[in-house]
Amino acid sequence: MAQLRAELARAQAENQAWRSAHGASLIAQITLDSQGRIQVATERAAELLRRDSAESLSGKSLSEVFADGQCAQIMECMAQLDDSSLRERRCMVRAPGRRGRPAVWLRATLTRAARGDGDFVLVLTDVTDIELSRRELAADVDLFGALLQVAGVEFFEWQRDGSLRSSPGFRSLLGLASNATLPEELPNWVTRLHADDRSRARRHFARALTGPADPIEFRVIGDDGRTRWVRVAAIVRRDEAGQLASVSGVLREVSAEHEFRSHLLRLQSLVDTARAAILMVDGQGRIALANQAFCAAAGLSLDSVLGSTMEQYCFPEDSEQRRESVRSLLATGAASFAWRMRCHSGAERWYQVDASTFGEDDGDRSQFVFVGTDIEAARRERVTMIERERWLDRVLRDAGIGAFRLDRSRNEAELVGAYTELMELREPHVVMPDELLARVLKDHRNRVSGELSRFLSSEARTSLDLPLTLADGRVRWLRAFLRNEGVYAQHKGVLSSVVFDITEDRQRAEESEELQRQIYQAQKTESLGVMAGGIAHDLNNMLMAAIGQLNMAVSTVSADSMLGRHLSTVESVLGRMEGLTERMLAYAGKTVAQMHPVDVAQLLDSIEPLLRASCGHHVRLRMVVNARPATVLGDGTQIEQVLLNFVQNAVDAIGERNGQVQLRLSVVAEAEIQTTAMQWPLPLSERYLELLVRDDGPGIHEDVQRRLFEPFYTTKTTGRGLGLSVVQGIIKAHGGSIKILSEIGIGTEFRVYLPLIETAVEPPLLTLPDMGTQQPRTGGAVLAVDDDEDVLAITTVMLEQCGLEVAAFLSGDEAIAELATRPDHYCSAVVDLTMPVKDGVEVAHALRQLVPDLPILFVSGYSKEQAAELVSTDDHTQFLRKPFRIDRLSAALAQLLRRS
Repeated sequence: MAQLRAELARAQAENQAWRSAHGASLIAQITLDSQGRIQVATERAAELLRRDSAESLSGKSLSEVFADGQCAQIMECMAQLDDSSLRERRCMVRAPGRRGRPAVWLRATLTRAARGDGDFVLVLTDVTDIELSRRELAADVDLFGALLQVAGVEFFEWQRDGSLRSSPGFRSLLGLASNATLPEELPNWVTRLHADDRSRARRHFARALTGPADPIEFRVIGDDGRTRWVRVAAIVRRDEAGQLASVSGVLREVSAEHEFRSHLLRLQSLVDTARAAILMVDGQGRIALANQAFCAAAGLSLDSVLGSTMEQYCFPEDSEQRRESVRSLLATGAASFAWRMRCHSGAERWYQVDASTFGEDDGDRSQFVFVGTDIEAARRERVTMIERERWLDRVLRDAGIGAFRLDRSRNEAELVGAYTELMELREPHVVMPDELLARVLKDHRNRVSGELSRFLSSEARTSLDLPLTLADGRVRWLRAFLRNEGVYAQHKGVLSSVVFDITEDRQRAEESEELQRQIYQAQKTESLGVMAGGIAHDLNNMLMAAIGQLNMAVSTVSADSMLGRHLSTVESVLGRMEGLTERMLAYAGKTVAQMHPVDVAQLLDSIEPLLRASCGHHVRLRMVVNARPATVLGDGTQIEQVLLNFVQNAVDAIGERNGQVQLRLSVVAEAEIQTTAMQWPLPLSERYLELLVRDDGPGIHEDVQRRLFEPFYTTKTTGRGLGLSVVQGIIKAHGGSIKILSEIGIGTEFRVYLPLIETAVEPPLLTLPDMGTQQPRTGGAVLAVDDDEDVLAITTVMLEQCGLEVAAFLSGDEAIAELATRPDHYCSAVVDLTMPVKDGVEVAHALRQLVPDLPILFVSGYSKEQAAELVSTDDHTQFLRKPFRIDRLSAALAQLLRRS
């Protein structure tokens, strides 16, 4: 056993020594068993296979060492060695890269092991450099062949003995028949050239024989009669004696290139002579081609333009627009846009550009062609036209005029001026007939519809006034001048219109009509006033005679007698008639305000029948008087007119239906008055008289309230009584104010505030102090002048009762003549103001020329305004209103004579 163990150890040591010697070999060798499993490998083999050591390969299979199916070739070689008597097999395998090291190409040589036990010996040789060189050479050969094939190049080699070796396509390229006899001498080849190219070809061949020559192009006439352009590049070889040995080279047909160059020359000629500016720009924005039109416009030479960038010809402020045009061009392949070109001088020039892209293929169209038509003149004309259109639009807009034009065949519309504003449109558009009729007032819709239908059914012109309802409820009147070119229903032709606002014109026309109506009413009222004044004057004259006679009769009988009572009744009736004439004179404007304390409550009692009569049968008047007395400083006649006016307006507001008017009189303190809706501030006072007139009519709109006190403004069809502007003036003159409260559907309330006075002092009658029974001095003579015989008679009697000597005359001229004869006889004169031929003022002036300080007492059925200047400035003048009684006449004369 010990001997066996020693023998085994020795065998293992020898084996290990053999393995170590074998592994250290410089040859990459691997021993394989019949199944392809590695038994022993050298370190060189491990290095080529990118292994850490030879030991790491032991026991590995070929599939584990050679990846990607490389082991299949070695296994196939092993199988071939088993099936044949071959001694070795070779194949190429590729060792995989590892740890950043590149893969290598290995030549694998497989033989049987010498021991004959079925093992194989695999020897690996690194042939990476050889393989890469071979592959590069093969690639170059393939590339050269592909280039020749793509370029259509054919090869030829002519030997000195006349033989010709060429590529297969050589004959067809030259147009030679397959059985054609080729020239054996080189100069004879020239006979196959085009006659125009032979001399040039001979000169080129002669130069080529003596030294290097450039390629040449010439035309060849083939056996088929077709002419071809051919480009030839040849190399001449000589022998050691310097004799021509061979000529080899390549040739290619360039007929298409010559045709292209011919087309290109024609195209260049067209481009250069074109009036449009033409550019070709590459992908970097540089100009590759430009024609003379562009160079002339830019002010540069062609050499300066070529290679320059487009930025040089664009204004910086147009950069965004230019980028947008380029994006659109790249997206669609074609675009049209306006371009403002910057010339070399800095000036601008406008072009309409049609652009397109091109490139080597559809996927790379990054080059551009621009064809620009000069539109500078057209643009200037267009700019001028636009400026004129804008100017016209501004003028029409400032004038408040709008217009539209509708082309129905093209369905195109254009608006000018203030059309959108006049029609109050949210979005500009032409208002069609249906939309227009929907906005017309209902009362005018049928009229407008009929006129529009007649107009649109024919080719005509017309004008149309339209009342349109606006969004806020207001009404705007428009006048439209319409023109219809073609029947509207047939959807052809042009419909145009000019529209402007006539609301103010209509308002002025309505106000003018209203003013004319009011003037007519004023003329009627004035005529009535004149008539009323004349009637009042005549009544005063008659009352003067009647009251005078009655006064004389009353003084002769006892007041307790039956006759005395009857005469008193007659006197009372005549006194009321005197008040009636006072009102008539006030209506005629023949009186002025006589400011004195007036008890408004008592005044209401006196005119209550008149107020109820003015209400008619359908309106009930309710009077509430909470203040007695209610004394204010004013003119009773004017206050009476104010009351009548308010009540009459309330009745008119109620209309024909049944209603109620409330009239209330009360006293309020200053702190109780609310100034809201007051027409103007009140003067300071402790207490005020409040006069309220309320109706249950329809109420007054706010816009009407704002105009209620305007002169000549009324909402009635016919004017009646005083206007509210006059009422306003009366109340202002009395130191008061007006307050209006109205609600639609409920009614209207007027409140008048007048300052109260605490004590009432009766004024002197007719502005004369109360003279009692004072009589003028007796024994004097007086002139009495009046054109009415009855008045003159009773005046004479009254003067005689006063103890005066009277000279009575029916005309002023007679009195003047009488005074002229006896100027020192008369102490005074009583003259009627209203007389024919010469009125009282003229007579007074004539009398004063005779006796400058003559006292004159004017009497008249009118007021004293006719003699106001004389009465107010002359101490020798006094006025007395008809009808008067003897006591008033006596007092007036006494005061006049005392002052004189």
